[in-house]
Amino acid sequence: MSNFLSSYIKFLLRPRRNYQSSSLNLSCLSLGNLILSGWFFYSVSSFFNISLIIFFKSRAFSFFYFDKGIFDLTFESQVRMTLIIYLIGIMLFPFFRLSVFYIYKAVIQIIDKDYCPTGKNNFDPLTQFLIADIFYLVPFIGRQLRFIFSLYYLYSGLREGFRLGSVSSIMIIVLPFILVSFFAVFLLLLGVFLFL
Repeated sequence: MSNFLSSYIKFLLRPRRNYQSSSLNLSCLSLGNLILSGWFFYSVSSFFNISLIIFFKSRAFSFFYFDKGIFDLTFESQVRMTLIIYLIGIMLFPFFRLSVFYIYKAVIQIIDKDYCPTGKNNFDPLTQFLIADIFYLVPFIGRQLRFIFSLYYLYSGLREGFRLGSVSSIMIIVLPFILVSFFAVFLLLLGVFLFL
């Protein structure tokens, strides 16, 4: 456990230098360990958000709003739906992470034909973007920070771990967003044509 935490923190603080270091044991940063730790961080963040919703829903500041509460009765269903979305997100988090991992793995195999899934010390550099899940613990802006840093960690993993060029690394990062955008536009157009 201490080996996992020390490797995790070293990769978090200086992701590019860790590939040059020969003393770092990277085998403990496996895909399963990183997904479980990310699941824990996401659960803590979601329960924090749920507790904020419940706190504000409990009419704690009702004396400021003449006993109406911050959320009026019209927001009851929206609050309930938000709670359900958070709980479903907690339950499905590992599946979403695995799907993102395998999508990026497929994109790398398409772009780089010489893809080797394990780099130095039996560590897949593609899993490096999962290290950014610790930013879920930052209140209020943690999800945005995690997204930005996961792209940075993915880029540094592609550049240093796979030794890819900057253009191919950026293509690998951007291509899933482009594919999802085309798929969303296709579904939107299909919906428009079916309901007209």
